[in-house]
Amino acid sequence: MDSTYDVNDKVLKTLNLQIGFRPMDALTLYFERRFTRRGDATSMATVDWDFKKGWNLKASTRLDEITATHRESNLSLLYDDPCKCWGFNVDVIQRNNFNSTSATSAGAQETRFLMGITFRGLGSIQSGTKERFIHKSFERIK
Repeated sequence: MDSTYDVNDKVLKTLNLQIGFRPMDALTLYFERRFTRRGDATSMATVDWDFKKGWNLKASTRLDEITATHRESNLSLLYDDPCKCWGFNVDVIQRNNFNSTSATSAGAQETRFLMGITFRGLGSIQSGTKERFIHKSFERIK
């Protein structure tokens, strides 16, 4: 959690809160809340689930609380072979770019489908390699 407070105007300028919860080794839940005075107020949630050996599903969404719309949703399915020599992924990204500088000025909706296959030691073939996902990841404290 972090925030900024303007001592001159005596107002809270920003507030960021991030909580992760891991009820079991195979499931992690994240929630993030961002508030900016006279600006954006967004919430983001991620579910990270290892539902079978080698299989992982991540789903994330970002909600714009001012317009009550989902600005972005990501879904990722990953398979990592138990031998750790190959794996593949399938991803879907759906975005509502309302603040776009496009000619329509109303923004644009965008949906992307991405796929990849990896052969460890040989390399990988992927579509959309420069894409950024909104998924959160859990880092263990050692």
